[in-house]
Amino acid sequence: MASPKVSIIIPTYNRIKYLPQAIESARCQDYHNLEIVVSDNNSTDNTRDFMKKYSTDNRIRYFRNNTNMGMVGNWRRAIYDYSSGDWFLILSDDDYLIDNNYISKAVNLIDSADNIVIVYANSNIIDESINETTKLQLPFNDIEDGKKIFLSRDTIKPIDFTLCNVLFNRKLAMSLEPFKNNHNLSSDSELFLKMCLYGKVGVIRDFVSVYRIHSNNLIKTVFSSFDTFINNIYLLEPYKLSKTLNVLSDTEMKKLEDKLVLIIRGNLMFAALYYRNNYSDAFSFFQNKVPWLLDKAMSDSKFKLKLFIAKKSKYAYKIIKSIFSIFQIKTANYYPIPNKLTPNCNMPDKVGVIIVNWNGKHFLRDCLPSLLKQTYPNYQVWVVDNGSTDDSVNFVKQSFPSINLISLSKNMGFAYANNIAILNILKDKNIKYIALLNNDTVVDSHWLEELVKEMDNNSKIGICASKMLSMDNPNIIDSTGHVFGKRGILIDRGIGETDKKQYDNAKYVIGACAGACLYRRKMLEKIGLFDESFVSYYEDAELSWRAYRKGWKSRFVSTSVVYHKRSGTLKTLDSFHYKEIFRIGSNNIIATIKRHGSFIHKLLYSSYLIKIIIIESIKMVAIKIGYTPHSPSFETKPYWNALVELWG
Repeated sequence: MASPKVSIIIPTYNRIKYLPQAIESARCQDYHNLEIVVSDNNSTDNTRDFMKKYSTDNRIRYFRNNTNMGMVGNWRRAIYDYSSGDWFLILSDDDYLIDNNYISKAVNLIDSADNIVIVYANSNIIDESINETTKLQLPFNDIEDGKKIFLSRDTIKPIDFTLCNVLFNRKLAMSLEPFKNNHNLSSDSELFLKMCLYGKVGVIRDFVSVYRIHSNNLIKTVFSSFDTFINNIYLLEPYKLSKTLNVLSDTEMKKLEDKLVLIIRGNLMFAALYYRNNYSDAFSFFQNKVPWLLDKAMSDSKFKLKLFIAKKSKYAYKIIKSIFSIFQIKTANYYPIPNKLTPNCNMPDKVGVIIVNWNGKHFLRDCLPSLLKQTYPNYQVWVVDNGSTDDSVNFVKQSFPSINLISLSKNMGFAYANNIAILNILKDKNIKYIALLNNDTVVDSHWLEELVKEMDNNSKIGICASKMLSMDNPNIIDSTGHVFGKRGILIDRGIGETDKKQYDNAKYVIGACAGACLYRRKMLEKIGLFDESFVSYYEDAELSWRAYRKGWKSRFVSTSVVYHKRSGTLKTLDSFHYKEIFRIGSNNIIATIKRHGSFIHKLLYSSYLIKIIIIESIKMVAIKIGYTPHSPSFETKPYWNALVELWG
């Protein structure tokens, strides 16, 4: 059987702040028979110019409407005219996917059973207005009767439908002629419920997407006009279809009708209070659509009295309502999404992620997209550009407008650049952790989630180290955290070794390489930031050692994986600047040992220096007697100077 074609439809209008994340998350899907349709509703920002960067990606098809057709009209145009998949997913431009296997898992479910009409998945819901998140966790079997899901509507809190968590069968959807009414902003919910009546629903238990609620959600404009208000009763048409198909039992139908009676009462009351001139239109709407339910709604004398007072005076109604409990007749809000969520779990701690960049545009092309695919839902990214001359700043501005950018006029070094970003991040009291990431890295999608999970285990943990592997050869370890080496100084544990998972259970370390790590905000506030005099070498080891001496614990997290092009930026330096960095590094090591090391640490490092001095001296003698024509790699003077400085 041929694999079905899937369309990910991204409708957009003036959302360049969010759009890149939506597109990149769609591009990361591993399913092969996929098209990504971006339907631009005549945006007036730079969406059209931004989309030019995807002109070489054959999976992406960009369409621009000649006029703004409204949200529902744009959905209709994208589904009817622009997309061609056997199945489709509508991914709003302000939402994004977090499971790269989402579509593959959905297709596997479709292939596993007959008559699946929808695939439904768990989703994260972020309400930006109150800085909290919830998880939509579906209580269904892997293959569920669509009627059960239909009847469960509004019973799963906080909301049970986010659009980006549903894959629709195109043929069935088209037969139901969806999105015909531009005023019906809930037509997506309506389509979902209708399709549930026709067959089985595949359920993905993984969390596959992030749905944002913010002040600019169009669904919140349902109160803006009477036409929009009265046309957003999402349960009405699915109810009528269920009667036509005769698929519900008498008991199920009665419960559904009781729910609709409450909704009708709520809408009539709202019309009486806020659309008094249109009240008769609201009454006629229900009389034409469901007269038998309107009769039930109006059969309660208490409700009729309440409605009569509301039509006469909004203020009299509110006063009398507060005095007489007789008016506390039960009604229901038609509105499918609450204005403010009541979370069923706490918002994960907010994380600030910092990337320092210097002439690394070619690295950022891979690094930033991988960072924006994190499964962890609550983080912000800062890129600090250290005076790049390779157009890095414009690249970040144009390709990743949602990322915070700090542009320095010249290269101030790694320590200074990170400190500038950290000080900015500390202004946000909601940020609990600060993650650092090199620009020459690519991160696993669970990278940040795993770091935070470990940090949350113990409030005394101040540093978490990632498992850093070589980008050129992922079987080779780059770092598994800072430990004390034979020289008496902190080194990257396992560097250069073949990864045989030999360190995966060795969690206890002294600190972390700043190329990929997580710091606790409270720790940095107590011990201070990077020593800016260190410029760009060993500043992370000095901070690790400082934290260790102050009693903070560090942990290595083997499940937080990063692929690193070691010294990717340093390799672009000429020989003079590379030697200068080496000199600075040597001085920084000496300074760190003098500050934090014991007599044993000094003794061990002195032994290393003396060994190098002896080796270099032998080389120099060999050259003088003509034993070897090669020059020594270094002179002995820098090592003598280091030895004197160490004990001075």
